[in-house]
Amino acid sequence: MTPLLKIIGLALITPLFFGSYFYLKKPGQKSIKQSLGIFLMGTVSILPVILFHKWVLANWIFKLKGKWPILENSFLESTVQLGILVLFILTFVTIFGFLNTLFKPIQKKGTRRYHVPIFKKLYNLTPILLFFLGILSLEGLTHIFGGQTFVLSTAGAIIVFAVLEEYFKYTINPFLVNQKIHAVGSAMVNALYVGLAFAFVENILFFYVNYGSPDFQRIVIYRSIFTTLLHVCASGILGYFYGTTLFSNSILANYEIEKGKYNLPFWVRAIFKKETIFKSISVNQGFFIASLVHAGFNLFLNLGMRNLASGIVIVLAITVLRLLHAKPNQIQYGLIGSNTMPQLDFEKLRLQIAVLKAQKEIQQERYGGTHATVQ
Repeated sequence: MTPLLKIIGLALITPLFFGSYFYLKKPGQKSIKQSLGIFLMGTVSILPVILFHKWVLANWIFKLKGKWPILENSFLESTVQLGILVLFILTFVTIFGFLNTLFKPIQKKGTRRYHVPIFKKLYNLTPILLFFLGILSLEGLTHIFGGQTFVLSTAGAIIVFAVLEEYFKYTINPFLVNQKIHAVGSAMVNALYVGLAFAFVENILFFYVNYGSPDFQRIVIYRSIFTTLLHVCASGILGYFYGTTLFSNSILANYEIEKGKYNLPFWVRAIFKKETIFKSISVNQGFFIASLVHAGFNLFLNLGMRNLASGIVIVLAITVLRLLHAKPNQIQYGLIGSNTMPQLDFEKLRLQIAVLKAQKEIQQERYGGTHATVQ
């Protein structure tokens, strides 16, 4: 057996194990063909990361420094690097969006309604722009008060690449909205497949580079378990928040029936719809939580704190499993009003919602205020 085949075989063990669990968790919702299709699409998410690391940073920055000596200033160099990173992401988002529109005409009639133009579908650029402004501000502060650079440091590079990896895993999600996503849990499972695919390709690359080294066995074991689980669970967290944006209207309706009005400041309500704000908050939450956990894991590994890094992964895995099994995340929002739900069931659901609203209004009139709850 050639080393490459051996490496691919080793890297396949974990995807087969986790992939079987994801498939068996929801039997009948996705075929093996659909699951493999999501996995294969997930492998694409690592390509921009490799391209940025091996080509953009290795060539563009080096050539620019040769042409522009002013970039020897660490603050200017780090600013240019961040700017190139954002432009790189915008370029790939545009490419992915163009590909997404190409898929639109060939989708089956029953799934065509899931596709909308890229900038209406949740390629939310807010997280990456907020990250850019935050890191740039941190870079300025460290340069002014400490005379140091953050972006060009080891910690800065680790954080930047953690964010880059999570964002490109996120960009695969809108391609998967035609995969019968009827609940937040379904969106999570799709994202878990994407994270598993990303880890699979990354493991092949790491195993290949370290093949024959004294630590090869230790690297294979740790990456197969903990690093793979980190990628899977970080994607699952983002998939959870992404799933809430897909069903924002239904989730907000349920929230207002059970707890009261979704309050926003007046100036916010005057500019944005509450559904838009809810979606933006959800995507930003998911992106920053996934990126923060990923960056923390990488930083602890870099500092030699392997036990702490492993502990983060275990806590993250427990959190994702709880979210995946939580009853609210299994509500079949995607069935409402679709051909999958029989008309009689749909009418019963509408009647139930109307009754809940009436009960809430009666309680508010009887007891006053907005604190009465529907039992």
